[in-house]
Amino acid sequence: MDERKFLNAILASQRIYCLLACFTVVGLSITFPVAGYLDGPPPAHTGGFGEDTCHECHWDHELNNPDGTLTLSGIPNDYLPGQTYQMNIMLNHVEMRRGGFQLTARFLEGSDVGRQAGTLRPLDAHTTTVVGDTSDVEYVQHTTVGSTLLTPGLANWVIEWSSPVTPTSPIVFHVAANAGNDDDSDLGDFVYTAQLTVGRE
Repeated sequence: MDERKFLNAILASQRIYCLLACFTVVGLSITFPVAGYLDGPPPAHTGGFGEDTCHECHWDHELNNPDGTLTLSGIPNDYLPGQTYQMNIMLNHVEMRRGGFQLTARFLEGSDVGRQAGTLRPLDAHTTTVVGDTSDVEYVQHTTVGSTLLTPGLANWVIEWSSPVTPTSPIVFHVAANAGNDDDSDLGDFVYTAQLTVGRE
């Protein structure tokens, strides 16, 4: 092989390498939107009873960064059995452009510890319910429509919870939420967790 053919062969191999590298980068970028879970996370990501949270993937900032808040309201400290309550989940962070959450209600102790406590219901298209892959625990979470913000930096979801007719122990609500920056990746987001424990009146 003469010198010119040798150089052409090297240039050709470099072009192939560059094309492969470009395809690899494009392929990786296509997977980023999936990581955002605009239509809701997989079940069992509330942080309760040893579960993971959104921070498993959205790990760029510390969990429960002090610049934001996650609050639960609407459920009294002492509930009445068989009653229905409206619960508000509010997430606040100045850098948030999209928001998401997942919440569940379970018995805190006793023979039913960790089991579903009462019934969770969506009130509109902003939330939905899913069931755990390895349990019958029900989770309520945001939908794609529900990931849009109420106002810049503020997300709010309203759901219903019907308390159990024959409760066996105090009930604990676990919730995890993601204040996302809407950049189609799992970086730059802020994850928060909260819990609320209530007893029977």
